[in-house]
Amino acid sequence: MTALTQKQVAILRGLESHRGSWMSREDLVPFAGFKGYSMALGAPTRVLRPDCLEARGLVRRLDDTKPFQYQITPSGRQVLTGILSEGVRGFAPTKHLANAAPDAQNSLPVRTTAFDSQICSSSSSVPHDLAKFSVEIRRMIGAGEGIRPLVCSGDPFNCQVALIGANPGSMTPFWPHWSDVRGMNKETWLDEYRQQHGGKYGRSRAAIERFVPLVNARVLELNAHGKQSRRLAHLASEHRTTELLEFVLRAVRPQVALCAGSDAVRAVTAINSDWGMKIIVAPHYIYWGGERERQMAQEINACLSAS
Repeated sequence: MTALTQKQVAILRGLESHRGSWMSREDLVPFAGFKGYSMALGAPTRVLRPDCLEARGLVRRLDDTKPFQYQITPSGRQVLTGILSEGVRGFAPTKHLANAAPDAQNSLPVRTTAFDSQICSSSSSVPHDLAKFSVEIRRMIGAGEGIRPLVCSGDPFNCQVALIGANPGSMTPFWPHWSDVRGMNKETWLDEYRQQHGGKYGRSRAAIERFVPLVNARVLELNAHGKQSRRLAHLASEHRTTELLEFVLRAVRPQVALCAGSDAVRAVTAINSDWGMKIIVAPHYIYWGGERERQMAQEINACLSAS
């Protein structure tokens, strides 16, 4: 009896997260990485492997030409529900296939191996390619001014902690400080930030720069909404999306997320962090101070030590 691989389960989860809409392979990258789709999902231009998702009747394909869009089938949803409800090593969801919809009646019985990604380290567990990562971000936001996808030192995939605010308050650009080889140069970004702000930090930036050195891991700065505005109330409704935040979180998979303010909390809790991300709630940056920052860092460090 062949087994569902970890990538196949991740693909089903990605398809299900889009409420049954059609998704291309590129759309599935945040959920299942960049490689191995022909074996796991099915090769559109070749004879299907009997153990791929399409041959099993767990997904259906819309077209025979790119972008090769896929959709989860009722059987795929039924099997995935069974896997997630059990959540244990060696679970054999043949009982879920027994009453499956007709599209699965001729597919192979499915038995899943462990899906032990409740808490995983992004740097060791999730394959990544910074060039492809940045291509996807550019596709989502373009190269326009005032949109900042993230801030970190170096490779974001080495970050175990995410620090999430509402939206950027600064117009300091992102792309001039990004490299598809090394990631982000935060030092040069901060230099430009200070030049734009009279050599000083604003209240939020000052709190962040005091706090980050207290954490015993690399920190990735994100926002609920990527578009800049001086105040969140001034942000137009068309920019109040969390697509960018969800993409980066699912790609990097940090162990801990510190949400600064109610807008960040709402955005992060709406995302199904199926890798076991710990969420810590904090006030907006302007309400931070030395003692509070030390307490939050201690809590984060304790979470990291326990994982």
